[in-house]
Amino acid sequence: YEKAQKELGDGPMRFAPIDEKTTAEQIAALSEEEKACFDELKERWNKKDRGHKYSDAMILRFARCSPGPKKFAVEPAFKVMKNFNPRYLELHAEKLEDQLLTKTLFVLPHLKSNEGHDVFYMKPARYWPKKTSTELIIDNLVYCMESMVEKQKSCEEGIAFVANMNEWSFSNFSVSYCSH
Repeated sequence: YEKAQKELGDGPMRFAPIDEKTTAEQIAALSEEEKACFDELKERWNKKDRGHKYSDAMILRFARCSPGPKKFAVEPAFKVMKNFNPRYLELHAEKLEDQLLTKTLFVLPHLKSNEGHDVFYMKPARYWPKKTSTELIIDNLVYCMESMVEKQKSCEEGIAFVANMNEWSFSNFSVSYCSH
């Protein structure tokens, strides 16, 4: 693991395969237009103290995942950067262990969709709003999705999602979860 982390550089990647390109290699492979977007996002973010820093890997992720029809769009990506809750940068499996063990939300390792996307699984019948706070279940969701988009392919092309609705009832429903 340490060898892979050293090769990948720029912070720990929770689920990245060893053959994943380093962040530096990914940045070097960007087109001129994509690199200009990345550089502008980094410069704009670091221009003033915002209370937290983003790694190059995270800035690249914001650029790739910018909302709207065009990837590597500065304005929508920067808006997402500003609205991203920095608390999510601190999520780790050990902090979420009890929630992850419920198997309500998790990544299905080695399973791919027909299009080759990594798969995220949800079983809402395992969510009990009276026992589990909305914040905790959202943290689990964010942790899983963030872990998935650490991979270049997932960040560029997206992920697959499976919701197993067997055994679900309104006792598993929460308005606050749906509104997030």
